Amino acid sequence: MKVIYPLSANPWHVGHQSVFDEACNMFGKENVTIVLAQNSTKSQNDMNSVKWSIASIHNQIDVIKDKLIANYCQEKKVDYIVRGLRSGYDLDSEMKLLRWNEELSNGTKTIFIPSKQYYDHVSSSALREIVQLSKTPYKDVSNYMSDDVFHRWQNSKDCIPPRNTIFFGRSCCGKSTYIKKNYKGFKIANVDEVIYDFANVDKEEFRNEFLHAIQNSDRLSFIDLVNRLKYKIDFNALFKSAHSFDMPVLGLYWNAIPIEIISQFTLVKLDAPISQRLEYSQNRNESWNYKMCFFDKNYQDPPYYHKLINI
Repeated sequence: MKVIYPLSANPWHVGHQSVFDEACNMFGKENVTIVLAQNSTKSQNDMNSVKWSIASIHNQIDVIKDKLIANYCQEKKVDYIVRGLRSGYDLDSEMKLLRWNEELSNGTKTIFIPSKQYYDHVSSSALREIVQLSKTPYKDVSNYMSDDVFHRWQNSKDCIPPRNTIFFGRSCCGKSTYIKKNYKGFKIANVDEVIYDFANVDKEEFRNEFLHAIQNSDRLSFIDLVNRLKYKIDFNALFKSAHSFDMPVLGLYWNAIPIEIISQFTLVKLDAPISQRLEYSQNRNESWNYKMCFFDKNYQDPPYYHKLINI
């Protein structure tokens, strides 16, 4: 089954979220795709920027331009279109759209999901105006947008890869080699190498503990070490020190990085097949096989990311 939730969502707010959540409850989240499409009756929005701002909402998001939703439904063999309703005025216009979509797509059905009554007054255009004119924009809209969406929506125009990018992924997948080859001319810092410069810790002491954890395959010791370190780091200074960052274990530091900072970055996961990683580690030296197994056991993805690149 294929279900789409088409909208412009600039910005995504609690009304959109309530409709999306209900659609996922009805059809299963894995069967629902958010489709960002330019609404010809609204101001011109960059849908790729909107997609960037809502990466935390869903990992199935398509952007379409200069194409009817009905044509998209035909191409993707979509079974149902989900539309949110706020009022009788919405219903009147949506019924006309339903007829056009059903006719032009050769039968794709539309399902209407009313938003929660207490969100009837919430619209993207109203939130844009509040943010533009209010003296305290974040406070005024914080009840209607998640922290991550709000900050990413505010930062979306400034985040153009490869600037403001965090690359992460498992050890021995060729991250550093890939980054050096494809992003020449950009200052990309390896966080593992510079992180101690921004932490209020004794470098030698932490390095020795780190090596001890690896050599003894002590998972609890390693996790404790990371937890102790991450809350002593000046992340604001760290993430101002370069254009972009190679941060293999981003997921382990996730909860300590302020949302105002992480929302400025595009998150890119670099990955490779296990066979390729084993070959790469063997070419380095014997100890890297051991280290790779240890880091894999402790590896953790962040809650979401914008792009996956298979090396």
